[in-house]
Amino acid sequence: MIISHAAVSDSDDAPPDYLLGAMQALRETGNEEFDGPPLGEESHYFRGELDGGRLQRYTALWRYPTVFCELAVASPSGRFKASDVRRYAAIQDKRVRAELEA
Repeated sequence: MIISHAAVSDSDDAPPDYLLGAMQALRETGNEEFDGPPLGEESHYFRGELDGGRLQRYTALWRYPTVFCELAVASPSGRFKASDVRRYAAIQDKRVRAELEA
Protein backbone atom coordinates (compact mmCIF):
# COMPACT_ATOMS: atom_id res chain seq x y z
CA MET A 1 0.00 0.00 0.00
CA ILE A 2 1.32 3.45 -0.92
CA ILE A 3 -0.37 6.59 0.39
CA SER A 4 0.62 10.13 -0.52
CA HIS A 5 -0.99 13.47 0.12
CA ALA A 6 -0.24 17.16 0.27
CA ALA A 7 -2.06 19.88 2.20
CA VAL A 8 -1.91 23.41 0.80
CA SER A 9 -2.57 26.33 3.13
CA ASP A 10 -3.10 30.06 2.80
CA SER A 11 -0.88 30.55 5.85
CA ASP A 12 2.86 30.01 6.18
CA ASP A 13 2.23 28.79 9.76
CA ALA A 14 0.06 25.78 8.88
CA PRO A 15 2.69 23.50 7.28
CA PRO A 16 5.06 23.65 10.30
CA ASP A 17 2.09 22.90 12.58
CA TYR A 18 0.99 19.97 10.39
CA LEU A 19 4.54 18.64 10.35
CA LEU A 20 4.93 18.86 14.12
CA GLY A 21 1.55 17.20 14.69
CA ALA A 22 2.32 14.36 12.29
CA MET A 23 5.74 13.79 13.86
CA GLN A 24 4.23 13.72 17.34
CA ALA A 25 1.56 11.21 16.27
CA LEU A 26 4.17 8.93 14.70
CA ARG A 27 6.42 9.04 17.75
CA GLU A 28 3.50 8.38 20.10
CA THR A 29 2.66 5.23 18.13
CA GLY A 30 6.20 3.87 18.43
CA ASN A 31 7.69 4.99 15.14
CA GLU A 32 11.41 5.76 15.05
CA GLU A 33 13.02 8.48 12.98
CA PHE A 34 15.75 7.56 10.49
CA ASP A 35 17.93 9.47 8.03
CA GLY A 36 16.92 10.42 4.54
CA PRO A 37 17.69 13.02 1.89
CA PRO A 38 16.44 16.54 2.56
CA LEU A 39 13.16 17.53 0.91
CA GLY A 40 11.55 20.96 0.96
CA GLU A 41 12.45 23.29 3.82
CA GLU A 42 12.29 20.52 6.43
CA SER A 43 11.89 16.76 6.16
CA HIS A 44 11.72 13.71 8.44
CA TYR A 45 11.56 9.95 7.88
CA PHE A 46 10.01 7.36 10.20
CA ARG A 47 9.65 3.58 10.42
CA GLY A 48 7.22 1.64 12.55
CA GLU A 49 4.67 -1.15 12.70
CA LEU A 50 0.93 -1.35 12.08
CA ASP A 51 -1.72 -3.93 12.90
CA GLY A 52 0.07 -5.43 15.88
CA GLY A 53 3.32 -5.86 14.00
CA ARG A 54 1.84 -7.56 10.94
CA LEU A 55 2.76 -4.60 8.74
CA GLN A 56 5.91 -2.50 8.46
CA ARG A 57 5.39 1.21 7.66
CA TYR A 58 7.84 3.81 6.37
CA THR A 59 6.77 7.46 6.30
CA ALA A 60 8.31 10.61 4.82
CA LEU A 61 7.11 14.03 5.99
CA TRP A 62 8.26 17.33 4.49
CA ARG A 63 7.12 20.87 3.99
CA TYR A 64 7.42 24.04 1.99
CA PRO A 65 6.19 27.46 3.22
CA THR A 66 2.53 26.75 2.38
CA VAL A 67 2.56 23.01 1.65
CA PHE A 68 2.76 19.95 3.94
CA CYS A 69 3.54 16.60 2.28
CA GLU A 70 3.34 13.05 3.57
CA LEU A 71 4.10 9.77 1.86
CA ALA A 72 3.79 6.37 3.53
CA VAL A 73 4.33 2.81 2.36
CA ALA A 74 3.11 -0.18 4.34
CA SER A 75 3.30 -3.92 3.72
CA PRO A 76 4.11 -7.21 5.37
CA SER A 77 7.66 -7.08 6.69
CA GLY A 78 10.29 -7.08 3.96
CA ARG A 79 8.16 -5.94 1.00
CA PHE A 80 8.99 -2.24 1.33
CA LYS A 81 12.27 -0.86 2.63
CA ALA A 82 13.45 2.56 3.77
CA SER A 83 14.92 3.09 0.31
CA ASP A 84 11.43 2.75 -1.20
CA VAL A 85 9.94 5.58 0.85
CA ARG A 86 12.96 7.75 0.02
CA ARG A 87 12.53 7.04 -3.71
CA TYR A 88 8.74 7.58 -3.80
CA ALA A 89 9.02 10.76 -1.70
CA ALA A 90 11.63 12.14 -4.13
CA ILE A 91 9.22 11.52 -7.02
CA GLN A 92 6.38 13.27 -5.18
CA ASP A 93 8.66 16.12 -4.15
CA LYS A 94 9.58 16.69 -7.79
CA ARG A 95 5.86 17.04 -8.57
CA VAL A 96 5.33 19.46 -5.66
CA ARG A 97 8.28 21.62 -6.74
CA ALA A 98 6.96 21.73 -10.33
CA GLU A 99 3.58 22.95 -9.07
CA LEU A 100 5.16 25.54 -6.80
CA GLU A 101 7.27 26.87 -9.68
CA ALA A 102 4.27 27.06 -12.05
